[in-house]
Amino acid sequence: MKQTTFQNKQIIKDLNTKYYLVFLNGEEKKDNTFLGTTFSYKPTGSSGVHELAKQLTLSKKSTSYPTSIILNTKNEIDVFLEGYLNSSNMHSVLNSYLKRN
Repeated sequence: MKQTTFQNKQIIKDLNTKYYLVFLNGEEKKDNTFLGTTFSYKPTGSSGVHELAKQLTLSKKSTSYPTSIILNTKNEIDVFLEGYLNSSNMHSVLNSYLKRN
């Protein structure tokens, strides 16, 4: 999605002006701090998963990529979408969310 959806100028403008955008690679080995807690990459056999990706997907049976998540101002998950979203679908999701909130 970084090479496609997130290259769309309108999507990037909307995300940068109406949201706080964060990209998280669920397989990245770099530590990330969120809400005062540091999350790390945890190897599991030949691969692994980042603890923050796992924490954000606890309500799901597994962690899949890509996943798009919108948190509200209380850092609760309002939107959880698994799978690839093209620019048109992402635009619809963002506009729907703004209309509801």
